[in-house]
Amino acid sequence: MTQASTIDSGEIEKFQAMAAEWWDPNGKFKPLHML
Repeated sequence: MTQASTIDSGEIEKFQAMAAEWWDPNGKFKPLHML
C-alpha cells in the first residue's frame, strides 16, 4: 500500500525562506515581535 504525500514542497520552500528572517527584530516581521 502506497501513501500519497500531502506535503506541498512550494509551501516548505516559502516558509524556509521566511525562517531566516523571522528572528530579525528589525526585519519585515517587526510588528509581530512588538506584540
